[in-house]
Amino acid sequence: MEQDLQNIIPHNFTKENNSEINLSGRDLYEYIGSIKVPFRQWIPKLVKDYGFQEGEDYKTVYGENLTIEGEPIIVDYMLSIDMAKELAIIQKSEKGKIARQYFKNIESKLKSTQVSNSLDTTQNNTKISTYQALDNNENTINSNLYTKNLNTNFRDTAKILGVRENLLVNWLLINNYCYRNKKGEIRPYAKVMEYFTMKEFSAESGHRGAQTLINDKGREQFKRMLIAENIIKDDEVNL
Repeated sequence: MEQDLQNIIPHNFTKENNSEINLSGRDLYEYIGSIKVPFRQWIPKLVKDYGFQEGEDYKTVYGENLTIEGEPIIVDYMLSIDMAKELAIIQKSEKGKIARQYFKNIESKLKSTQVSNSLDTTQNNTKISTYQALDNNENTINSNLYTKNLNTNFRDTAKILGVRENLLVNWLLINNYCYRNKKGEIRPYAKVMEYFTMKEFSAESGHRGAQTLINDKGREQFKRMLIAENIIKDDEVNL
């Protein structure tokens, strides 16, 4: 299956040039096949709805020809591996699931190659000591995130679950746990408030508001659901 998808949705991953992976949005669009909007509208709509950033999540590819008004014609969008995975999840289709697993396999190969190349250029003992120091430092910084009876914001919750904050927020919106109010703030629906805590705050400017936080029960619930949907693995999460 992966070899078939490599022919349908090729990527630029090589051992010599492994700093990033780019995939064609048009190839992904044509593979999924059941998308109801034309390709020229698909990526712009997703960018608007989910907050993807030009230059960070994707790059616009222009053709050589111009429109009557003299504007360059967009022929494709090159997607980062993270954006490609999120788009595959958003589609909620069998082909979307297959594509996402394919993208995860590509990402795993990238990480393996990066580690291999790094080991080739650095003394093993030095690298092991460096990694241990970094791991100890990271554990010290983040140890408070795994404390029980703790309410965490979307960013810290995403870090605990091992996903991007953008992916977690989009997943909560898609699965009707949260919605955006008129100000664009993310709020939980009343029927699922058992998974959230609202924390009131007051800024120095005098502005008052409330922040949406996720409680222990919410983290456990979302962990189970993300594992069931094959978005994360059980051994990747340390609650």
